Amino acid sequence: MIRAARGLVDLDQATLGELVSVDRRTIVRLEAETVAPTNPRRIAVIVAIRDLLESKYGVRFIYADRNTGEGVVMERGR
Repeated sequence: MIRAARGLVDLDQATLGELVSVDRRTIVRLEAETVAPTNPRRIAVIVAIRDLLESKYGVRFIYADRNTGEGVVMERGR
């Protein structure tokens, strides 16, 4: 969902990496992962990315449940 959120707010990988103080390659690896990370450092980076995109850019992450799939949307008025 990180890649979709970046696209929604027109951020490239390098810029997002700078905003959360990680290298662009870290963003590339996180976007390529297909399973949820278990490494505490990676989890912390994902939380930092999510928090930044939600608070600064108005992105809302939608997690899959019985009725919907996962995705990202912009909050109204942003």
